[in-house]
Amino acid sequence: MINRRFVKEQRKAKGVRGYLIYTMNKEYVFRVYREDHSFTDYDIHHCDLELTINDDDATFYEFEDGRGTLDHSYEIAGENHHSDKDYEIGTMEEQKEFDKKRNE
Repeated sequence: MINRRFVKEQRKAKGVRGYLIYTMNKEYVFRVYREDHSFTDYDIHHCDLELTINDDDATFYEFEDGRGTLDHSYEIAGENHHSDKDYEIGTMEEQKEFDKKRNE
């Protein structure tokens, strides 16, 4: 809950364009850039925020074991976009190993 005594400014967020960022602290923030390329990262406390994906390379992957993953497309202009070029994610165990390496 927001303590209003400490709020400096309040404005509606509807229609604001920003980016969902996964930080080095292993948490998500909503990043809003200004014209001078500076930005503000907003902690996300909203529990059911509606989003629309606009990225051309965003791709849903559905696995045989019922899991789903949203990631970059593995094929962008004929090249693998990921830094894990020799590492394919398919099983739950491979996903866990990949996440472990990524977060080290």
